[in-house]
Amino acid sequence: MNWICDNCGDESEDENAACSCDDDTNDLLAEIRRLRDENRKLRASDTLAAATQRLRENFSKGSKCECCGQLVKRYRRKLNAAMAYVLTKIYQHAQANQFRTDDWLHVPSFINKVANDKPELAAAVRGDWAKLRHWRLIREKPETRDDGSPRAGLYQITVLGCSFVLGQATVPSHMFFYNEVAEEDPEALQIRIDQALAKGFNYTELMEAT
Repeated sequence: MNWICDNCGDESEDENAACSCDDDTNDLLAEIRRLRDENRKLRASDTLAAATQRLRENFSKGSKCECCGQLVKRYRRKLNAAMAYVLTKIYQHAQANQFRTDDWLHVPSFINKVANDKPELAAAVRGDWAKLRHWRLIREKPETRDDGSPRAGLYQITVLGCSFVLGQATVPSHMFFYNEVAEEDPEALQIRIDQALAKGFNYTELMEAT
């Protein structure tokens, strides 16, 4: 008596023998699983894309990330008077050293020195000066500290930085920042160094100081 496969109807003399359709069934099941996994990944990708879009739409006011719970917010930062003051001092240091390309200034120590007798000034200028690199007014030396940090604190003023200090160039008044990534602000005004210094410092007195 022959054995008949319930799936495909083929006959076999050995009821314990595997039918050839078993391989086809396994292949079909594997393909179904593959398609199901791809569909799941696609849905997850769509969800992530939608979440990213919602974050971008709320960059300015801030919103909580649906994936990690972190507050995501883009901040609008001004090139303020303290930053312009530090840039002026960096320029004067470079000028005194004949703008040597091998002269890198450790700005944190330099700030402590130039504002040593003015604690309020030192506190004011310590905060945002490093953001000057996003305006391309200074550049950081590509060097790694002993502890592995890429921030060695060594900087040089750029050609644009020199031109800005001398009143020969303008830069945007504001930029957007998110996680140390800077973006241009299309609504920012182009300002001169004296406008950046505003009422906090006198440009002429600064440039005449040694």
